[in-house]
Amino acid sequence: MGKTSLGVTRRDKIPKHITEISMTSDKCYELKVYIKSIVVPGTPAFDCRRLGDRTKKRNYQLWLHNTLKEIGPRFFPSNGRGLVWPKDYDKIYKTVHQVVRVLSIGIRRGYRKKELRVVQGERW
Repeated sequence: MGKTSLGVTRRDKIPKHITEISMTSDKCYELKVYIKSIVVPGTPAFDCRRLGDRTKKRNYQLWLHNTLKEIGPRFFPSNGRGLVWPKDYDKIYKTVHQVVRVLSIGIRRGYRKKELRVVQGERW
């Protein structure tokens, strides 16, 4: 009764780098949800300075490459419109990298808030 429909949550403004590749709003929403589920503490995408030095940069690139192996066929099918996996690998890489970059900021902020609540809760 008090729940909102999925259509309402998927009506956010789609970022420019997503509209350029002709991704639908539903697929964009699914991509964001999937990326939020895999960017967790301990992954290179969660690291604030993931491109700080050579080893961190290489670890992040390998993580993103392995993630694209899962994301590619699922979100960029060969029979869909827009980018096609694996033919448009470079464009898909850039797009997913930007989505990860934007979302990881909010994910890190959310984890910091949770950590502060836990620490403050232990003091009282």
